[in-house]
Amino acid sequence: MRRFSVSRPTVDKVLKVVQGFEPEGVGARDLKECLKIQLADYNFENEALEEIIGAAIDKHLDDIGNNDFVKVSKRLDPRKRGGGDRRLHQG
Repeated sequence: MRRFSVSRPTVDKVLKVVQGFEPEGVGARDLKECLKIQLADYNFENEALEEIIGAAIDKHLDDIGNNDFVKVSKRLDPRKRGGGDRRLHQG
């Protein structure tokens, strides 16, 4: 940033604008940030599901990448979070 004589706050403001473009997630600095941008932009009808997905992104992205869905499901246990739908807890 010093190389271009631009302050960090200016860069952050521009990045926020770029991240508002379509498709959702453009301008993200990594996969986690991309998914969080998409999650924030999606209009969920089920807040419990949104919370579960957010927790999965925040805490279990590596497990998801390794297809260890049983581990993720056990750790998040959607039934205890109000997800209720047994299809959210298969495995």
